[in-house]
Amino acid sequence: MKRLILFTLAVLSASSCLFAQTAKNPFAKLGYKKELMFTSSKGEFEEFHDNADVVEIGSVYFNTKTNKVVGLISEEKEKSGVASATTAMSVDPKCEKYYWISPYAYCLNNPVRIIDPDGRDIVITGALSQEALKQLQDRAGKNITISMNNDGKLSYSMNTDKKLGGDTKRIAGMINDNSVVVNLVTIDGNKTSTGSLFIGGAFMGNKVTKDANGEVTVSAQQEINPKVLGAADEQTATPGKMIMHETTEAYQGALISKKQGVSSGTANQPGSVYQQAHNNATPQTPVYQTMYDSNGNATQNVQQAVRVEWSVVNSTGASQVIQTLP
Repeated sequence: MKRLILFTLAVLSASSCLFAQTAKNPFAKLGYKKELMFTSSKGEFEEFHDNADVVEIGSVYFNTKTNKVVGLISEEKEKSGVASATTAMSVDPKCEKYYWISPYAYCLNNPVRIIDPDGRDIVITGALSQEALKQLQDRAGKNITISMNNDGKLSYSMNTDKKLGGDTKRIAGMINDNSVVVNLVTIDGNKTSTGSLFIGGAFMGNKVTKDANGEVTVSAQQEINPKVLGAADEQTATPGKMIMHETTEAYQGALISKKQGVSSGTANQPGSVYQQAHNNATPQTPVYQTMYDSNGNATQNVQQAVRVEWSVVNSTGASQVIQTLP
């Protein structure tokens, strides 16, 4: 095996020398006018690149039509960084959002720190998007850094060489999943976009789509109030626990709908996958409801209730109100 490898390298080296001794345009005799990519300090031809047929594979140029190695990538080129190893051969589907980067550049040319397997999205929008991002980062911990662009799309960079685990791994997995888009819509209030009362978070359903190739994707929507979720987390000293539940609830619902091939309605609609998604999501802190009558006394009679409080209890038994109505 070693002899075969050495022989192959010797042939490639000899081929490179032969090319260096040919005319400045090796395609001239075929009637092609190709621009030379690299020359030596003496102006002599060193390497060429037929953009239509020749591609870079490892340290060689390979002609995809003749299926032959046609040259070596010079050390000068490799050191210059002109040909990035992270340059892709297809256009990023969302390249129009990042026009200042080459549409073929994967992960901003930094795949060690940035993960983006196919350009799809996990998106946070709304008035409290920054607070939502902070809570997700709190839950993720220090092993990854989550970033959000101007459109609310999330990505993450690795801060460790170790394997991810727990909720950190779950967050990374949701960002990496190319079949699901989770839309977290932040609302500074206690009513959803459809006018329903919610306490911290609401399952707003999802939409299943199948393309011409039969590939199924799901777009899920979850509406959240990070202020309420954050107040619960602060009382129980569990940063990011509540938003993690809301995010995984939307994601798990999307997985269920993807498997069934049927879109889901909101939590209160017939046929919704909400309950199963809720059960499959990461645990949330229990929220307790207390109703009060006009005299300020707790009551179980909805007709007598004039005020409602929702609260959480920490490990010492101390209670904290996180939302009231009115």
